[in-house]
This record gives sequence, structure tokens and C-alpha cells, in this order.
Amino acid sequence: FPSHDTVYMNVNPHTIRSCPIPEITRDSTIYSRIIGLVCDIYSEETRLKSWLQQIQNKPKKSKLERENISVTNEIEALVALAYGLDTEEVSYIYANFHEGWEYRSYLEQVIGFMDQWKDSNE
Repeated sequence: FPSHDTVYMNVNPHTIRSCPIPEITRDSTIYSRIIGLVCDIYSEETRLKSWLQQIQNKPKKSKLERENISVTNEIEALVALAYGLDTEEVSYIYANFHEGWEYRSYLEQVIGFMDQWKDSNE
């Protein structure tokens, strides 16, 4: 909650508009996969069921069927690809912005997902 107040009081529309947003289209494979993974993560959230059904009409997998860490790492890989980052840049980010955290196993999985999806970046 205190962080919410800090963000609310200090972030303005000019700050948000200056953030880079990747240009991916709704028909992009990467876009579809990100939406699918987010729907999987929130599939058990009853307050979001009707919204989830509107954006994805496929049967959703239970949270118990997916390991959240793996899903999060795949989303990180897809977003990195959407921003045009390569594995060297992602490695740099993990090495320099995850101090005190053993990130290597997560990074390996993110890079694996990047390799899997790199040809789908449309």
C-alpha cells in the first residue's frame, strides 16, 4: 500500500507516455501467447472469469497444472522478445538488477523460452 501511494502521488501521464511500449499486433504469435499465459495464471480468479472468457475462449488450464515460476519466466522471455532484446541484453539485466538473488536458474529458463519463441517474433 505505501508503494501504491508513492506511485500514485509521483507518476503522471507524461511519465507513463514516455515509457517504451513494444509494437506487437493482436495477430502476433507472441501477443497471443502472452495473453494465453496471463489467462492461465488468473484462471482460478473468480472475479475475472467473465473478462477472461471474453479475451480467450479456449479452455483454461488450472494453476495446479502449470508451475507459476515457469509461466512467469516464459512471459518475461516473450516480453523481452517483444521489446527486441536479445539473450545478451537479458543476461545483463538479470546480472545487474537482481543483486543478492540467485537468478541463474531463472535466467537459463528465460533464455530457453527466448530460443523457443525467437522465430515467432512478428
